[in-house]
Amino acid sequence: MMTTVAARDNGASFADEADPEAAAAAEAALSLRRRLRALAMGQPEAFEMVFYHLGSNHPSAIVAHGAGNRLDSFVTLLADLAWVHGNKGAHEARPLPEPPEVAAVRSVYRPHADTRRQYLMTAEQLAAVTAYLDALVPVVESCTALDEHAPSRTLARECTRFSEDLAKLRDAVA
Repeated sequence: MMTTVAARDNGASFADEADPEAAAAAEAALSLRRRLRALAMGQPEAFEMVFYHLGSNHPSAIVAHGAGNRLDSFVTLLADLAWVHGNKGAHEARPLPEPPEVAAVRSVYRPHADTRRQYLMTAEQLAAVTAYLDALVPVVESCTALDEHAPSRTLARECTRFSEDLAKLRDAVA
């Protein structure tokens, strides 16, 4: 590694000059992390609507119910990848602008009063949730390409599982 102690000590963001491929992976991880963090702002509303639309007995309902924790773990794994390749500010949490997919989901979201009842989504809600899932799937799938540079094999394994689950959710609500 060709970084200086001064750069390391002041917490500056730098790339691993000895391995340009790893540096590119770290930058890609940060870009994907920002996009996932932005999309995660709408996950409580989107996945709640999907859960109630499908009903608790649907096989994919459990995926919708636990999706929020999975997105947060991917954000952390992507930050870890960037951090081990030199970007010591990878875990920062500055507020991000709300993406249009999230704004659309939030605009059609209506809280549910009875947790034991199935609430079918309106056409407007279905369109917003479908657009949200369509935006989320390619971002999650892109994370698998970074597995070679990740500190553990968890990133690709879990992203592959989650992208398959998201595809099933998308098919179930369509």
